[in-house]
Amino acid sequence: MGTQNKRMRKSQIDQKKYDPLHTKKQAVAMVLMVLIMATSLFPVTAATPFTSVDSYRGLPGAVQKVRDMNYTDIGDHWAAESILDITGLGVMSGTGNRQFAPNRSITAGEALMVLLKARGMEEELQEAVAEQDAVEVAGVPVGTEADRQLVAAVELAQQENILTEEEAADLLELSDEETDRLDEEVNKAVDEYLYSELTSPELTELENALRNQMETRKAWNRPAQRQQVAAWFARTLNLEPAEPSQTPQLARFNDRRQIDEEKRPLIEAALQANYISGTSENTFSPAESMSRAQMAALMMKSSADWLPQRGITPRQGKVSDLRMIETPDNPQTRTRQITVKHPDNTSALLELTQREDLPVRRRNQIYLSDQIFDGDPVTYYSTDENHVKYMTVTTSLDGEASPVLTGFIESIDPNTRTLKVRDFNDREHHLKVPPGTGVTINGRLAIFEDLPHGLEVTISRLGNTVNTLQGTLEEDPDRHGYIPPESRFKVGDVLFFDENSIEIQNRGTRETFQITNNTQILRDGSRAPVHQIKTGDRVLLLFDDIYSPEIATIRVEDDERHITDMIRATIDSVDNRAGEVLLRDIQRFDENRWVPHSDSMVQYRANNGQLFEGASEITLAQLDRMKGQQIYAAVEESYGRPRIAKLQTQNGSTQTYDSRIQRLEFATEELEVDYNRFNFHPGTIVIQNNRLVDRLNLDKDQNIYMLADMSPTGRNAAMISITDQGMLDPRPGGTRLVIYQARLQDLFDYQVELGRIGYQLDYLRLEENRWESLRSARRAIFSEDTLIYDSELEEAINPGVFLDTRFIDPQDIENRQLRERIEDRFYYDKTAYFLIRETDTGNSTHREALAINLAPRAQEYEGGTMATEHSAMGVVDTVDLDNNSLTLNNVRNWNGLSRRWEPVRSRQEFDTHTAVILLNDDPITAEEMYRIRSGAQAYVIQNRTASDDHSAYVIVIEQ
Repeated sequence: MGTQNKRMRKSQIDQKKYDPLHTKKQAVAMVLMVLIMATSLFPVTAATPFTSVDSYRGLPGAVQKVRDMNYTDIGDHWAAESILDITGLGVMSGTGNRQFAPNRSITAGEALMVLLKARGMEEELQEAVAEQDAVEVAGVPVGTEADRQLVAAVELAQQENILTEEEAADLLELSDEETDRLDEEVNKAVDEYLYSELTSPELTELENALRNQMETRKAWNRPAQRQQVAAWFARTLNLEPAEPSQTPQLARFNDRRQIDEEKRPLIEAALQANYISGTSENTFSPAESMSRAQMAALMMKSSADWLPQRGITPRQGKVSDLRMIETPDNPQTRTRQITVKHPDNTSALLELTQREDLPVRRRNQIYLSDQIFDGDPVTYYSTDENHVKYMTVTTSLDGEASPVLTGFIESIDPNTRTLKVRDFNDREHHLKVPPGTGVTINGRLAIFEDLPHGLEVTISRLGNTVNTLQGTLEEDPDRHGYIPPESRFKVGDVLFFDENSIEIQNRGTRETFQITNNTQILRDGSRAPVHQIKTGDRVLLLFDDIYSPEIATIRVEDDERHITDMIRATIDSVDNRAGEVLLRDIQRFDENRWVPHSDSMVQYRANNGQLFEGASEITLAQLDRMKGQQIYAAVEESYGRPRIAKLQTQNGSTQTYDSRIQRLEFATEELEVDYNRFNFHPGTIVIQNNRLVDRLNLDKDQNIYMLADMSPTGRNAAMISITDQGMLDPRPGGTRLVIYQARLQDLFDYQVELGRIGYQLDYLRLEENRWESLRSARRAIFSEDTLIYDSELEEAINPGVFLDTRFIDPQDIENRQLRERIEDRFYYDKTAYFLIRETDTGNSTHREALAINLAPRAQEYEGGTMATEHSAMGVVDTVDLDNNSLTLNNVRNWNGLSRRWEPVRSRQEFDTHTAVILLNDDPITAEEMYRIRSGAQAYVIQNRTASDDHSAYVIVIEQ
C-alpha cells in the first residue's frame, strides 16, 4: 500500500507539470510573494495585535548532562522531581557515577555551596578560589582544590551575610572523639615524611598546615543541623527576621528552647513563609540532620525567590509546533524548532541542535529535546543570554500529565487507522491515528500504513488518540523482505533459567526460550553475565528471527518492581474506580519483626496487582465487599507511590515460622516446616531477593520465614519469604564464588598458592556457611584487576608490585610501612581471605582471584579452632561514606552449632575499614561504596574478638 501511495503522489505531481491551470496558479503565487516581500520592507500599521515571538537556543554539553542526571539511586523517590529539577537548574549535583545519594545527610559544606549557587555566586566563588595560593611546605602540597573551594565558600558566605563569623567558629569546634581521630590522621600523614629530607622545623610546619586543613575538612563535612540550614536559608532569601516576641510558629514546638537564640527570628520567618516545617506537629528537631533530598525539595519549593538572583526566568506554555530543519549543505546537521505558546498569547521559538540541546524532565526521567511532543504542557527556564537551561513536561489544566507510551507495534489496521501497541509492562493499548498525525522513523517522515510489525515506538497521545509517533529502527526498513532486528519480543517474569535457556511466565502461561553465546543481557543499561538475572525479574526478550527460539537480547527491568515492604493490615475502604485500597492498622516487617507503620492509614494502588482469597483470584469489586478484613501483602513502589504487588486475605489465626523446608510436595501442594504440614497454592505470596516469585521456586532445605493461617480445615501458607540469598551457590555457566581462608604460601607468574593456615590446621573453604578443611594446596591466578588489600594498614597494593618487588618505585608507594612489608616479603606465610571465582571447564577448574584480603592474624588460630569467625547476611539499609560503614536491615547471623540462620532484632552497622568488597563480582574500594544501593543483598564475614566488634573482612554485595 505504501508503494501505491507513492505512485499516486508521483502521478499527481507529473500532472501538475503539464496543467495550464496550474501554470496560472504559479503566476498568482509569484505576485503574492512579491506583496509579502514588500510588506516586510515597509512598515505597515495594522488594527490587529501582533503576536511576539522570543527566540532561544540550547546549551552545549546537554548530552553529557542528561547522562549524569539519570541517577540510578532515586527511582521513584518521593523527592525525585525536586532532585532532577534542582540538578537541571545547576544548584545541586550528584555525588558521582550517576548517583545522588538522596537519603544521605547533607554536610554543612554542601549546604553552604547550594545556597551560594542559589544566589548566583559561581563566578565570585571561582575568582575567590583562583586568588588563593596552593599551600606547600618544603615542596609538599597540602590540601586539594576541593579544600580551597571550601575555604573560599566560607569566606564568601560571610561576605554575603549568609554565615556569621561566630557560626563559622562554632563549626570548627570538634568533640574529644573527633579531636583524637584528627590527631591520629595527622600523625599518620606526618609519619610518611619522618625519614625524608625535611628538617624538624619543616616537619612542625607541615604538621600545623595538615592539621588546619584536616580540621576544616572534618568540621564542614559533618552533617548540617536543621537549625543551621534554616538560618542560612532565610538569610540567602533575605527573609525579614521576626521580632523575638512575635514567634507564633515556633511557639507550637516543644523543643523551641533547644534552638539557638540568635537563629529563632530567622527560623520563624522561614516557617511563616511556609518554606520549612517541623519534623512533627510539635517538634522541630533543631540538632537533627537534613537529607540531600530534603534540601532539594526545600530549594525547589522556594525557587521563585532565588531564580531571579541566578538570572533565570521560568515560563509555562504548551508546545504548539514541532519542526525538523535540515541544513542543505550538511544533511547531518539538523535543527529542532519547538514553538511554545504562552497563556498570554505570546510565543517562544526554541532552536535546538545536537551540540546545543537541553535536559527535559518527563515524570522522573531525563531526556533530550527529542522527547518533547506536540501538545505537551511545559515549563522552560531561560537565562538572560537567551538560552534555555532546562525544561519540564508539566501537568495540563485538567490535571492529567501529557501521556507518553513506549512499546512495540503488534498490529496495524490501515482501513480504520488503528494501532495495537504492547508496552514494556505487557499491557495492550488500542490507539487511533488520525490523518495528518506526525509519524517518523529514525527522525524521517514515514507513512502510517508502512509501519513495520514489531517497530519500537514512542507515542504522545491524548486519551487513545495519537498526537505524534516516533519509531526507532537500526536498519533500513525499505529493504525488501526486511525484518527489523529485535522486532519480535516477549515480556514475562523469570521462572527458571540456566546458561542455555530461560523460562518466563506471564498471566499463567509458561514459555521457554534459548540463550546462546550471542545473547546480550542488559541490566541497568549495561551488559551483565547470565547469573545476574534473578528469579522473579521482569524481563523483555527480543528476537532477531520471528520463527527462532534463540534470544537476541534480554533486558532486565530496573528496581521499580522490587518488593519494598511486607505488610499485615486491615481493609478500611476500596476505591474501585481509582484502583486503590485504603489500609489501616498496618504492620511492616522490619528488623526481622512486625512493627507498626508510621502512618495510621495508607492508600495503596491495587491496579494490576494479584488479589487472592485463599487459592482463588478475586477482583477489586469483590475486595470492596471485604471491609474490615485482615490481609497480607507484598508492596512495591510505583511512580513514587506504594502499590500492592500481591495480596492474600487472612483466613484463620496467624502463625509464624522461621525455619527450614523439611519436605516439599508439588503434586499435593504441601510443605513441611518444624514437623508441621502446610498447604500452599497460587495465592501464596512468595518473595526471594526482594522479588515476587512463583510457588514453583520453593525448594527443599530452603530457609524461610513464613506466615500461615490456622483454621479448622488445616494450615495454609499465606506468605513465605525465602531468606537464602544464594550468593555462594553454583551459578549458570558452571561458575561460583568461593571464599577461602588460607596461608599465602607462594607467588608465581600472576599465580598465588594457598597453603595450610598452621600446624594441625588445614586451609579452609566456606561451604554452606561452614568452614570445611582442605589439605591439598591450590593455585589461583590473579590479574591487574584483582584487589589486593592489607586490612591492617588499610592500604591497597598494586598487583604488579605485589608479584615482584623488583618493580617497586619508592615514589609509587607513599606508605613507608607498606613499602617495607613488600620489600621484606612480609605477607608470605601469613593468613589471608581469598575471594575466588571458580569455573568448571569440564576437565579442570579455573580459579581467578577477584580479591585478596591480607590479614596477618595467624597467631589467633590456636589448636585448630576458629571461634572468632562469624557470618552474617542482610539487606543494605544505608551506606556511610564518611565513616566507611555499612548498615544492614533484617540481619541474620549464622549459628554454627544449630547450623541455621538466626534473626537479629535490630539494624546492624559493619565497619568496612578492614574489608574487601565485591559488588556483582567487581571488587570496589571504599571510595566506590557509593555504588552500593539501598535494598541490595549483602553477605558479611567478620572476625570478632569482642561482642561489640563489628569489623568486616569480606563483604559480598549483589544488586
